Amino acid sequence: MKTQSMFGTLRAAFILATLAALAVTGAQTARATHIETTGDLKRACETSPGNVVVLTHPTKISNGVRPPASENVTTGCTLQLDAFANVEFDQVGITFNGPFTLNGGAKANVISVESVLSAHSMALNLTSAESLLIVDESRFQATAGNLTIAFGTGGKAELKEALGSTLSASGEIRITGGNKFGLNLSEAILSAGSGIRLEAMGAEAVVKANKATFNTTAGSAQINLTGDKGLVEIGSSSITAGNGIAVILTGREGGMKLNSAPLNAGTGSVELRADGFKANVNVSGGSLRGGTTVTVHSAFGDQFGNIVVEKATLQGGGDVRVETGAAGATKATDNRLTSGTLVRIAAGVGGKCEALLNVITSPVQQICLP
Repeated sequence: MKTQSMFGTLRAAFILATLAALAVTGAQTARATHIETTGDLKRACETSPGNVVVLTHPTKISNGVRPPASENVTTGCTLQLDAFANVEFDQVGITFNGPFTLNGGAKANVISVESVLSAHSMALNLTSAESLLIVDESRFQATAGNLTIAFGTGGKAELKEALGSTLSASGEIRITGGNKFGLNLSEAILSAGSGIRLEAMGAEAVVKANKATFNTTAGSAQINLTGDKGLVEIGSSSITAGNGIAVILTGREGGMKLNSAPLNAGTGSVELRADGFKANVNVSGGSLRGGTTVTVHSAFGDQFGNIVVEKATLQGGGDVRVETGAAGATKATDNRLTSGTLVRIAAGVGGKCEALLNVITSPVQQICLP
């Protein structure tokens, strides 16, 4: 009888402990799904197991500490969006004392309006199809590491009207996408210590920048679109890098347009390259300045490339080259081209080359040679 009594007591104690644990877990989940203020988010991040906060429905954080002040979260934090969850930051300031990670669910929408989010490092993983990121008059900053944003098929990002800097990192800024990825920067500022990389691995990706600023003091700035029909348009925007600038389209029928865009590659090179069949490169106004080479290539090594460079300044410590592939068309008009070694304007075999009203300074000049 005594043994049965003891067993009954232990069984009752186990049941009570289990119910208590479930009650705590339920309370944590409830807090995670009802976040409205910066204080709510602070408490959820600091008290949730592993500092992981799960959002199960659309959440708008619009009350609490406002910029330039900031809610101080004493830990890092991971926001996990369930299938039907989105999150919006509206006129709030939040600082995480550790890494900040946001994992999106299906078709996740992440919106920031007039807000500042700061963390040691920052990763936004929006890899489900057709996810959306809008950063409007806001700043996302990584103070001691990298800032990475990853999209999947059909992902879209709109970065506009910087609040100081739209994206800033002491390390690298890296944005990646898949098929039909779209990145639109309007009056946005990207500032990174060790490099800026914008990459898309699928077809029909588009990167557009209007009145935007890219600045990386020690690293390189790169835009790489590897799928077919990639498009890059840079208008009235500047790119400044300590060690090189490259805009490269490797798919078939890619195209890039630069209009009134000053590019300064510091001690490195400037490379504008659209590979593949019928690739197009258009540079109008602005400048391409590199410590070493400056190259503008369209379908170079392939066929039917097209290049138009007009009213621009191209200056390199090494070779300055404007070249298309076989049967391509190269046109350079009313430019200033300066090189310490060679200036070459050419089309491939069977192509058409036109060079008019250019001011060329170089010890060796190869201009539309037969």
